[in-house]
Order: sequence, then structure tokens, then C-alpha cells
Amino acid sequence: MHFSLLCLWGLVWAPHAVGAAGAADFELVTDGLPELNVLLKELEMEHLTEKFYSSGFTETKYVMRMKDMDLRIMAMEWGVDKESILKVRETIKNYKVEREVVKEVVDPLVALRNSLIYGKMVVQRSTASYEYYTAYFSAPMPMGWIEVVVPSDDTACNLAGTESMAGKIVLATRGGCSFLDKATNATAVNASALVLVNNGSDLFQIAAGYATGQKSEDNVDVPTTLPMIMVKAHALRALALGSSKARWRDAPTTGGPLLARLVPLRCPPGDTVCVAILPEEQEVEQEVDSGYLEFGGQRVEFLSGTWGGILPSGEVGVVAADPPDGCAPLKLDQHAVEGKVVVVQRGACGFGDKAVHVEQAGGAVMVVVDRPGTPLLRIGATQEQMPRIGIPGMMVTAASGAFVNSATTLRIDPKPGMAAAWLELSMTQFPEKEGQFDVMHRQLMTRNAGSPERLGWLEDARKARFGSKAAGGEL
Repeated sequence: MHFSLLCLWGLVWAPHAVGAAGAADFELVTDGLPELNVLLKELEMEHLTEKFYSSGFTETKYVMRMKDMDLRIMAMEWGVDKESILKVRETIKNYKVEREVVKEVVDPLVALRNSLIYGKMVVQRSTASYEYYTAYFSAPMPMGWIEVVVPSDDTACNLAGTESMAGKIVLATRGGCSFLDKATNATAVNASALVLVNNGSDLFQIAAGYATGQKSEDNVDVPTTLPMIMVKAHALRALALGSSKARWRDAPTTGGPLLARLVPLRCPPGDTVCVAILPEEQEVEQEVDSGYLEFGGQRVEFLSGTWGGILPSGEVGVVAADPPDGCAPLKLDQHAVEGKVVVVQRGACGFGDKAVHVEQAGGAVMVVVDRPGTPLLRIGATQEQMPRIGIPGMMVTAASGAFVNSATTLRIDPKPGMAAAWLELSMTQFPEKEGQFDVMHRQLMTRNAGSPERLGWLEDARKARFGSKAAGGEL
């Protein structure tokens, strides 16, 4: 076998790479080594430079790995005095340094999480979360809660002079420049992530140029350290209204710092539920679907609107709508409405119409009072209305509505999870026979024992079927 092949095989079969299980691996430190021709000149062996090169030893680091036997064989093959060529070995010892190889152990769950391209932007005190797709060139999503900020240029096409965005998520609209320009600008201000709001209701993976739905273009300098996602258009107003630094056209601000986290989700084939990978992200409530309105020592349940909106914290004023159903622009003075909870009655128009009118008047939250005898549900808006609504909406029972209307201020206490209990009640098909009805009725009363509103609804449902007679036939 030719010497160079023997030696190259020896370079691959490094003794430190094998060893006992659990033993540390080492590697040669090659930083700062002299060029091979410089080393040979130091040894007054420049005449062997071409022989080293022709045998595949073009760099000093390869010569460093040679053993004494390798050098002797090389001397014999080249017709060189073995003592002279062993001088190379002695000189190499002056440069040889080994360091322990530090192996990065990647948690397989983290690796799986970081490979996902779909997820949700979860926002504190938000009544909805926002689906996203990552950019083709996106870095993995950051973990934990991060403040969302709006730059002075809401397109992120010109961030020159912008203060550092380190530790913050930059929110920007689509248009004005290429996706790559936005990503490059956000990277330049050290943003922790860039959230791009699309101008429509669709989502796609962002490419590096103007094109969409394809991978990064060739010969483009793409920033690869920036997490970047796209969310749908309807997220814009809700996120803007929730941001303390919102500068979105005519949108007023309604709260403190807006905190969000970007949670990658895995969607198993054939399953309708997408789930987070990491245990700490599985514990995150993705949206506030329900909670309590607290006022005057009382509290009543609400179910939130599905379009989104950030629930204000602290005391909020309360005002009744005029017209009461909110189906036309409100006649109230803007100063009487601005930043307050506006109470409207259900009926005469869609929930989205009511929300648009309340927001146009300056209201911060819309509370819809339900009809008597109906179970609470999560209210919604049409796809066309959603981009025009940024405030949260909610519904309370007819009985609770009377109390809310009498309040001057209230607090909103998010308590996710009650929507499922109300949904069970609305889907319940009670038996016709009284005895069988009462069995199911008692089971539901037990499951909802902590909720006066749900217990009241169940009692009303029984009275509607069997009159004032109590269960078991007692008057």
C-alpha cells in the first residue's frame, strides 16, 4: 500500500476517538499552527515541500498526527535520511497541544420542538391565540414570555436609529420592502423575534425575497439567527391595542407591556388537536376562554369572544350602550365610553357588528347580556369583521347582566376552562321521563356545584320541563 494511503487511514483511526465507554475524547489544537512550508523552512527542509504536498500533507495539522513509524516509512519511500526526517517529529512536539472535546448533548424533545414550523403565538390575558408559520430561514422559537413592541416604522423597513430591541419581539406589518429586508433590520436591532402580520387570512412560510411559498433564494445573505413567523391579518388590531407602545394608525393604547410566547405545536396525522412538545409549554393556557367579572363584592362568569383581544387589568369603568343592542353607532359621548366596559343586549344584529360599534366609540371591552334561559356560549365574528375588531368581547347570563349594568366599575379576572362546562350544558339532551331526567340533572348539578350561574341554569331547565315541582315530586 502506498505510504500516503497508509498514513491517511491512520489519521482517520485516531486513538483518542475509541477508548473505554465514558472516557473523555480529545482533539489536537490546531489554532495558530505555522504553515507547512514555514515549518519545513524552519527545519531547513524546504526541498521536501513538494513531496509532502504530493503525498496529501498540505497542512501542518496533518503532519502533527503522524507517528514515528509513519515518518520512517516516509523516509524510506522518499530516499531521505531517517534521522533528518525524524527532526520533523521533534519539532512537532513543540506545537502539539490536546484539549478535551466538549460534546453538546441536545435534548431530543428540544430538537423536535425546534424542528416544527407551525405553532401559536400565545399572549397574556388574550381571549385568542394566533396561529403562525415560521419563515424558511427562521431560527428556533425563543422560550418564555417576551415583551412585544411596535417600532416607529410599523413595516420594519426602516429601523435606522431605533433603540436596541434585545429581549423583545418586534411586531411588523407586511409590505413596503422584502421579507429579507425586514428580517435583516430586525436582526440589526437585536430583536429576539420578528412577528410579521399578513395582509390576509392565509398563512405561508416566508421566503428570503419577495416570492412566497418557496425556500430561500440562492446567493442571498439570509439572517439565520432570527426567529421569524407570520400571523394572520386579524391579529393586528388586538396586538396593537394590547401594546403599551402601539402606534398603529388610530388605535389607542389600553394596557401595560404586552407579553407573548411563541409555542411550536405538533399536529399528529389524523388528530384534530395539536400539542406542544415541552412539558413547560404544555402547561401554558393558550387563550382566556372564560373568567369572572368582579364588582361590589360579587362576581359573575363570562365566556369570551373567539376573535381575540387583550383583557385590561385593574379597575375599568362600566357604561350601558345606547342603543342598548349596539347595532348602530353608539350615541354616547366618546369621553363617557373611552376605555370602559360597554354593556350591550343580545339580538337584532351579529356580535361582530356590536363589537365594531363599541370599538369605534372608544370602548375597551364589550359585554353582551344573553337572553334568559339560554346557556352561555363563546361569541364570534365573521372573517370580514375580525380585522376590524381589536377589543375583547364576552357574554354573561341574563341574570348576571342586571348586576353588571348596576356596576360603575369592575375587574376582569381570567379563569380559563369554564367554556367546556357551559358547552356540556348546551349539548345535553335530557330524557323525557322525569325520573331519568332527574338522574342526569343531579349528575350535572354535582359537576357544576361551584358555579351559581350554571346551577341556576340547570334549575331553570328543570322548571321549564316540569314546572315548580322539585326533583322527587316535592312541592
